[in-house]
Amino acid sequence: HRCPVALLHGPPADALPNGHCDCWSQSEASSSGFWSFDGCSKLQPLPSLFSNPKCVDAVMSAWRQQAATVVQKGFKYLSTPLVAANMEWLSSFVDAACANCNSISCGCPSHLSWHFYGNDCRPKELGGYDNFQKKLNQTKQL
Repeated sequence: HRCPVALLHGPPADALPNGHCDCWSQSEASSSGFWSFDGCSKLQPLPSLFSNPKCVDAVMSAWRQQAATVVQKGFKYLSTPLVAANMEWLSSFVDAACANCNSISCGCPSHLSWHFYGNDCRPKELGGYDNFQKKLNQTKQL
């Protein structure tokens, strides 16, 4: 079977039953936050996930299933999804994932994952250092 091509500026393409699709030849990199998700009505649900309780339930259900698989395979640590900018989203994710448990076996992550962009060679002037420190401070609060 030929994988359907995902177009950057076109209608969404359904993956093959095995989940395969061509997401690279006619598109460009994006985060998973901009992919559709079963159980969520928006085409790109994850950026505004926490404003839709039904979508939160669908995403957290899948997250818990993934966490159970991770534990079953012997892993001892589980990180949050990798976030670049929105630390409030990350906080909301942790709150939802850990609402009824505090173990990776039921989806409560043991580690936070985030990254940042350092623009140019002027981290002070462009705010890169301040942004990094802000994320460290928010991480400590979480």
